[in-house]
Amino acid sequence: MNRMQRIISKHQHTDGLIALFPQHQMSGNVSYDFGPNQGHGTLSNVSSRYSDHSVSKGHFMNASGYDPKSSSYNNILTAKLIAAFDENQGSIVVFCKTDAAWAEGNKRYVLILETDSGHTIELYKTVAAGGFKVRYNPGSGHSTDLAPGTADWFSAGLVWDNPVTDEAYVYENGVLDSTFVTLPAFTGTLNKAVIGAGSTVPADVWEGGIGLVAIYDEPKSEAEMLYLSKP
Repeated sequence: MNRMQRIISKHQHTDGLIALFPQHQMSGNVSYDFGPNQGHGTLSNVSSRYSDHSVSKGHFMNASGYDPKSSSYNNILTAKLIAAFDENQGSIVVFCKTDAAWAEGNKRYVLILETDSGHTIELYKTVAAGGFKVRYNPGSGHSTDLAPGTADWFSAGLVWDNPVTDEAYVYENGVLDSTFVTLPAFTGTLNKAVIGAGSTVPADVWEGGIGLVAIYDEPKSEAEMLYLSKP
């Protein structure tokens, strides 16, 4: 089994998976969901294979390329994702690499999930130099800035558990970075789910590669997040 198959299998055999986008399609505009619901997304102006031969074979080589000049985005909003998504308990793991300079002064999204109440989960490169923001925002503005400080691949993760711990946890490369506390309820129905841009207009498009994006409907432990962040 090659590395790409192993990383897909790792997520597929982890409890609570609701959506898994490896973004390793060879052609076409379908972003295949390898999760149990198979809520396939729709690619728009996305390179079917991100080319970066300086990285290891397998997982990251099989990413998709996003380009603001082409207005790239991946719309993953489907009836299946809407039905499965739990805004008050869940986890996300994403892998990405920027081709834009960290100090360029532009916001660039890896992922946004938003409800009709305006509550959001966002992962994006910040306008401020060197920052990558992770937001769990049920009308509260909870967010933190990671500082990957690299032009290489990295993973970002978010775990949220409103009903039990009343906390959310942010991870960089599988290691706990920050904790959000005292979370209000996250309300509404999912009405936006986009990889690689802030919307399907599109706006604030990522520049570079985005690899696997996994979404779960249960909070993962620190050990699980470390495990899921490794190719």
